[in-house]
Amino acid sequence: ISLLGTPTEIYVHGTSYLFFCCTAFFVTFATSVVYLPVFHELKLTSTYEYLEKRFDKRIRLLGSVLFAISIITWLPIVIYVPALAFNQVTGVNVHIVTPFVCIVCIFYTCVGGLKAVVWTDFFQTFIMFGSMLLITIKGTVDVGGLSLVIRRNLESGRLELPTCVH
Repeated sequence: ISLLGTPTEIYVHGTSYLFFCCTAFFVTFATSVVYLPVFHELKLTSTYEYLEKRFDKRIRLLGSVLFAISIITWLPIVIYVPALAFNQVTGVNVHIVTPFVCIVCIFYTCVGGLKAVVWTDFFQTFIMFGSMLLITIKGTVDVGGLSLVIRRNLESGRLELPTCVH
């Protein structure tokens, strides 16, 4: 979803999206420094196990149910968006592509397991950042240099401080 949605966010909101990336970095750092040591110390395998130890079994069940509801509402979007992108590129009906997307994902995960999924995520991240860097360099060179890119962005109001994004 983020692979398809992030370019739109950046186009619509300009440099404000950069601050989301900075926030994500700090959240990742705080999680690794604050939360993971606690989980490691308590020998926990899941957040739900922590909820049960910290509160009680009812809170663990509530957390599990809320997570299940969020996944049930999120999953159709995750299936539909790649099918829609495939439809836009090839013209194949979304209702034909959707089951195919599900079958491919289920088969890949079952055959390769979590390790395959993690390695795929790693390579996808590498390709995304590499592509972004190459596109930025090529675009900057084609336009006429970094100073011209910055000047045009300043003139058009694309370089702005973040505001409330809704």
